[in-house]
Amino acid sequence: MAKAVRWRTRWALLVARRRRPGMHRLQHILQHALGLDEHGMGESYRNYFVTGAGSTDFPLCRELVGMGMMRQSIGNGITGGDDVFRVT
Repeated sequence: MAKAVRWRTRWALLVARRRRPGMHRLQHILQHALGLDEHGMGESYRNYFVTGAGSTDFPLCRELVGMGMMRQSIGNGITGGDDVFRVT
């Protein structure tokens, strides 16, 4: 549960610092990566998001990497070659 509280705190700081259209998509990716519901609630049971260069989510994940919210790892056979993004 401490991870979920830390994540919500970081997200609140990020939103306060940088409000712009499309932030809900970034929030959705972080929530999905952590296994949380659409309200950011629930028990976090994972910490990854798999997507590839051809996906609409890929540039959003790269943006989150640039913000320091995610880390990117090169894909492998298990991920079908797509990259793995983890919430920091």
